Amino acid sequence: MKKATYAFSILLIIICTVAAYANTLVHKEIDESLKAKIDKIFAEWDNPETPGCALAVIQDGEIVYKRGYGIANLDYNIPITSKTEFDIGSTSKQFTAACIALLIAEGKLSLDDDIRTYIPELPEYESSITVRHLLHHTSGVRDYLTLMGLSGMEAHNVYSDQDIVDLLAHQKNLNFAPGKEYLYSNSGYILLAVIVKRVSGMSMGEYANKHIFEPLGMTNTFVYEDRTRIIKNRAIGYSKDDKGVFHVDHFFNFDLAGDGQIYTTVEDLLLWDRNFYDLKVGGKNFISLMLTQGSLNSGKTLDYALGLMHGKYKGLKTVHHGGAWGGFRAQMIRISDHKFSVVVLSNLGSISPTKLAHKVIDLLLADHIQPDKEKKEAEKSQEKPATIDPAVYDAYVGKYQLEMGLLITITKEDNRLWAKVAGQQKIELFPISEATFDIKVVDAQVSFHKDDKGKVTKIVLHQGGQDMPGKKIEAPPLTQEQLAEYAGNYYSDELLVTYKLVMEEDKLFAYVRKQPRIEIEITEKDKFSGAMFRATIERAEDGEVIGFSLDAGRVKNLKFKKIEK
Repeated sequence: MKKATYAFSILLIIICTVAAYANTLVHKEIDESLKAKIDKIFAEWDNPETPGCALAVIQDGEIVYKRGYGIANLDYNIPITSKTEFDIGSTSKQFTAACIALLIAEGKLSLDDDIRTYIPELPEYESSITVRHLLHHTSGVRDYLTLMGLSGMEAHNVYSDQDIVDLLAHQKNLNFAPGKEYLYSNSGYILLAVIVKRVSGMSMGEYANKHIFEPLGMTNTFVYEDRTRIIKNRAIGYSKDDKGVFHVDHFFNFDLAGDGQIYTTVEDLLLWDRNFYDLKVGGKNFISLMLTQGSLNSGKTLDYALGLMHGKYKGLKTVHHGGAWGGFRAQMIRISDHKFSVVVLSNLGSISPTKLAHKVIDLLLADHIQPDKEKKEAEKSQEKPATIDPAVYDAYVGKYQLEMGLLITITKEDNRLWAKVAGQQKIELFPISEATFDIKVVDAQVSFHKDDKGKVTKIVLHQGGQDMPGKKIEAPPLTQEQLAEYAGNYYSDELLVTYKLVMEEDKLFAYVRKQPRIEIEITEKDKFSGAMFRATIERAEDGEVIGFSLDAGRVKNLKFKKIEK
């Protein structure tokens, strides 16, 4: 880097070399042998009885292979094709960011504008939150979806963007000071969509259609902001229960723009991918801004840019963003050095498009990837699990509290290891080694760790390039009298909701509005967990319980005060 002249000369050589072989990475027409190998990757869903995926392999601005696997609508037995419309979840965020980038180019707003300039309903916190903070997930604004879940708001109901602004306006505190940390928050992108609406005078869907989708010819792409809209070739989202039965998992009423809610096809995403090279919309400065990585106040550079993430896969530089919403899963990975991209869109929640996209990359860019030892072991485990004495699993059984708030219960059944999060299906863990296990339904692994005495004390969830540790919990024995001390009504003036902690069947449960009761797990003295959150009891000087503070991953330090009724 510091030897600029030398580095520039080497860079020219590299650029020329890439240009020389870029067009030879994948043939313009993939032969039948390669097609068969690609189809084998998706074979599990290539049948008329299951939801599945749509695939597009893009080389030099053209689709060189596209296919649908499985069924878009199980009610009517409609197959998935490359023209099937999928909800792409958070993969949508790059389009929200693109709208903001275009408004910046028009001179209508700036990255460093205080967001209260456009959304004055929000509280005036100690430090200003800027548009830049929202784009890079460094705002500290609590995640609205997590807040909705904690308050018992049902996601299948009907909400407006103003409802979400009002919810966020009640938050007296941030997760952290703006710019201090990175924490993914869907609220940031909902607020960005509101800014687009208030600055442009058009809804985000209207603005995106006029300035992005129409100019690029993306005729089958739109922002889902009208739940009554008829969508031709729409895929329905599904999930599968522990008996293998499919169920509809689709939010028909959720039509809020910003953090998700874009419907599109793999063919239309080709046109968006192509724009990163031919600059048809926005131009060079627009693309440069879209790819600009965020940074913290400390100066640390983040992987997250504008609705896009920079990463590496087996030595290849990638730009990508996944999505998950209801039964939909999506992944779009671009390898710009080779003008090569893979798009996988799915309508089944247990499918991992990231894993599938990586397998396609492994196959088609085999001569240009660097083996990843850990991933290689994981891939081998899928073909032939490691042979482990099931007696080893006994030490892993128990409950683990992740720092993000998630409580995971590990069990051993029929000499196999299982993991379960409260309210979700249990999933099997497949051994890679004696201490590391693969989660096949998502692109993740878990590993168990021992202390210097050989006792298992920690679990680490490896997912999305992050390591999320959690300690093994051995709950202190409490008498019924001690447990009953926690019972009572607790009110949050930020959520406008009361949590009722009630003793039933010698256990403690929480009731929130009309939601199913939540079993409370005591993890330490004056600490408890419930499904997706953890809480710390607060006491007065005389020891009386007066409330608790709650953490739930993307929501931190939410206060509840004990009340009479």
